[in-house]
Amino acid sequence: MANWYGTCRSNYVHVKNPTAFANWIDQFEAKLIEKDGRFGFYSENEYGDLPTLWEHPETFEELDEPMSILDKIHEHLVENEVLVVMEAGAEKVRYVSGWALAIHSSGERVELHLHDIYKLAQDEFGGDAQITEATY
Repeated sequence: MANWYGTCRSNYVHVKNPTAFANWIDQFEAKLIEKDGRFGFYSENEYGDLPTLWEHPETFEELDEPMSILDKIHEHLVENEVLVVMEAGAEKVRYVSGWALAIHSSGERVELHLHDIYKLAQDEFGGDAQITEATY
């Protein structure tokens, strides 16, 4: 069995407090990035997926619920900013997966997944369309 490896990164957004945002990002296996006064991140963990904490960053005790870098990130955004995060990867060539999520400063979210293409294609081309999955 192969491992899944991917890439996860965000766009650049204005944040309320760059130091507080940097401290939030620093808790995770993620790299803070900056461009023209806007900030974002990309994953630096072993698999390249969404940075998530499984244990408390100071006590190293296991968390009851894993904490994603996205859980409270909207609290750092300037009003009406939208953070977009994308993740895509593959397990060798067996399958490709990916998603994108947009988080408004209010905390509202919208998301899509690459696998949604199958339903989209079926709806567009009809029930007789021959659509197989891009896997083996």
